[in-house]
Formats: sequence, structure tokens, C-alpha cells
Amino acid sequence: MSRPKVSIGMPVYNGGVFLQQALQSILVQSFTDFELIISDNASVDDTEAIISEFRDQDNRIRYIRQSENIGPIANFNYVLDKARADCFIWAAGDDLWDEDWIKVLFNNLNKSVAISFGHVNNIDSNGKLVRTYKSFGFHGSKSLRMIKYYLAEDYNGKANIIYGMYHTKAIKNNGMREEYNGCYFGVDMLFVFDCLQRGKIVCDESVLIYKRTEDGALPPASFIWRIKNSLLMFNRLRYFSVYSCVASSVLDKFLLALLIPVKYFKSLLLNVYRLARVK
Repeated sequence: MSRPKVSIGMPVYNGGVFLQQALQSILVQSFTDFELIISDNASVDDTEAIISEFRDQDNRIRYIRQSENIGPIANFNYVLDKARADCFIWAAGDDLWDEDWIKVLFNNLNKSVAISFGHVNNIDSNGKLVRTYKSFGFHGSKSLRMIKYYLAEDYNGKANIIYGMYHTKAIKNNGMREEYNGCYFGVDMLFVFDCLQRGKIVCDESVLIYKRTEDGALPPASFIWRIKNSLLMFNRLRYFSVYSCVASSVLDKFLLALLIPVKYFKSLLLNVYRLARVK
């Protein structure tokens, strides 16, 4: 097989509900020179049957079924490790892409760009639009773009950038970590932050990725837990501090450490404001 220009990695587990729609949005892309690597993390629903049907009709699909569940992060890294192209992009089994998603991201990915991305909308389980995010853009000097990303609010969708396009070699050796310096929260955002040390993030508003929102209520929690972690955000303090550990230069570590109180109180005030607006 000739080597494709883009490798798409789809880690999936029990994705049967939305998987057909997700695969269709990928396979009808205007940019066609890609391989789609799907790693099925030992699903127990009809995921295997759905993928097999699509694979029989399109030879760009490479399907691997894990014999046991290896965990979500390991599954993300597995499809990255199997990538053969110079450009790589992760795909979720419940998202939808605009038809020119790959084309635009590929054209915007140059040597100075670490991640090429588009724009994000949230949709519910029925495909109804529920939220449109503001545009992203993290460029400038290395320190400046890292600080911009660090201070950007987490609930405004900056984690979604992980589904952008990368230079495969730049991320293949490291991959996504199970945890960063003992922190398990926000590994997707910390991964994107790490990439900013190698280049800027370019976001093109002309193409959209439609991310599914989670339906249903959150699990019950104690009153004390809600005060400490939902209101006061004490569970985020460790995560806020890890950014300075991820930074490679002494200067960036120092600047980010100084900004921890700024990040915390900014996030705290916005969180209180958001909670006060909830009816």
C-alpha cells in the first residue's frame, strides 16, 4: 500500500450509537488521501459489526480489535503508534466533521504550526446545536502562546483542540500520557499545552467539528464535596500547578508558577458567576 498523506486514528469503545454517523462524516471528506485506523477497545456492543460493514466497502479503513480493554489513553496512543502518514489527527467515534475538515487543516499545517484546528460546536444526542464556542488562536512567542493557553478558561472548549492535526513525528515519541506529574485531570489540555512548546496553534473558522455533549445528570455528590470542588475548585489546584512542571524552560516554569494564583482566582470568580446564573 502507498503511504497516505494523513493518518486518522479513532480509538473507540462501545460507540455503536453514533459510530455510523461519525464514520460517514470521515469517509465523505473532500480530502481523500488518508488512512483510518480504528482501535476497538474490546467493545461489547455492535461496534465491531458496524466497523466491519464500513471496512468491507472502503479499503482505507484499518481495524484492530483489542483482546481486552487497555484503557482510553493507551487506546489513543495505540492508533497514533500505527500511523504511517506525516500528518496525524485523532477522531472521536461520536463526532461529526465538516466535509472540508481534513482539507483545511492539512493546508494550514506548516513547520511553524504544532496543531492545525478548526472551530467547535456542541451538539446533543439528536444532533441539535446546543453551543457555539468562541474562536481559538494561540500564537506569538513560545512563552506568550503558552501563557495564553494556560489562562484560557477550561470550560470554553480548549480541550477540543486535541482533535486537531499534528506533525506525526512531533508527537509520536511522547504520545498522550496517562498522567502528568501525578495529575490525572485535564491530560488532554496538558497534552495540547505541551505541543505549544514546539509551535503555534492555528484555528480556521471556515470548518467545524461537532462535538457531542453528555446527556443526563451528574452523579450525586456530598454537600462538602460540592462546596470544595464544584464551588471552590480545590480539585483544580493540582492541575493548575502542573502546567509549570510540563514547561521545559526555566523561564516558562517561573512565569507559569507566578500565574497560578491568577489562574485560580480568575477561574474561581468565573465559576461562581456561572453557578449563580444556573436556574
